[in-house]
Amino acid sequence: MLASSILMVKPKNFGFNPETALDNEFQHNGHADVNAALLEFDRVVETLRSAGIEVELKEDSDAPNKPDAIFPNNWVAFLPNQRLATFPMKAENRRTERRAEWVEEWSKNRDLIDLVDYENTNQFLEGTGSIIFDHDNKMAYMARSQRSSDEPLFELCQKIDYQPYIFNAYNGSNPFYHTNVVMSLGENAVVLASETIAEGVEKLALLEILNATRKQLIDINLDQVLMFCGNVLQVMNKLGERFWVMSETAHQAFNQSQLDVMKKDSGLIIVNVENIEKIGGGGIRCMMAEVF
Repeated sequence: MLASSILMVKPKNFGFNPETALDNEFQHNGHADVNAALLEFDRVVETLRSAGIEVELKEDSDAPNKPDAIFPNNWVAFLPNQRLATFPMKAENRRTERRAEWVEEWSKNRDLIDLVDYENTNQFLEGTGSIIFDHDNKMAYMARSQRSSDEPLFELCQKIDYQPYIFNAYNGSNPFYHTNVVMSLGENAVVLASETIAEGVEKLALLEILNATRKQLIDINLDQVLMFCGNVLQVMNKLGERFWVMSETAHQAFNQSQLDVMKKDSGLIIVNVENIEKIGGGGIRCMMAEVF
């Protein structure tokens, strides 16, 4: 099941966030152009719409200052069967991204699952940054990190009747901050950095589960993870055509055989978002919240 509609939030105060940089190795302070990043955002919206993908565009507010408002997928998810989930986030200065008026608007015709109270016990689950959903098979995959805790995932899966699968993925001795930098699920393929998962029962079980869903494995290495190859998303346009959306950084890092697997059933949408990647530490997938 692929989304054909995407929520994006145009930022007002996009910039480097020192609070999130504490556990996000993708962020770089300096040598990036904020004004260029805003132009990149507009190009993503234009490119998606040109491909026939619906984009619901919201505008960030001037105050309070929200440097990461460009990444709405961390605080909200529009799930199948008219359900809406809001999530607990680790960085205190990101919590104001959750706009009460937007949640009220969206929940009029959707059942709201509010997990935000987990912030009071320092447990976090940052939306589809933390969770990779397989809606067809009712699975929810999560790599543990400071931003991805077991208990809120269990509660969400219980409420939506999904099966959770939790694993650990590391860059050296440090867990990756979000699952969606090491994994992305399409209808017929899965992008996964298997080398970031320690050899053993946990890794074998994950690979067996993915194999059982009959998705072809696109196995990326650590260097490719750091070039945002895991941070891609497969979507569908209003004509039913599939596309893998990726950044120019990721496209240059994929090898030809990996791209050939992706192109078996999909076109490619490639947009340069290098300034967003450097300043925000999130890629093009993080900018898109699927709307089912």
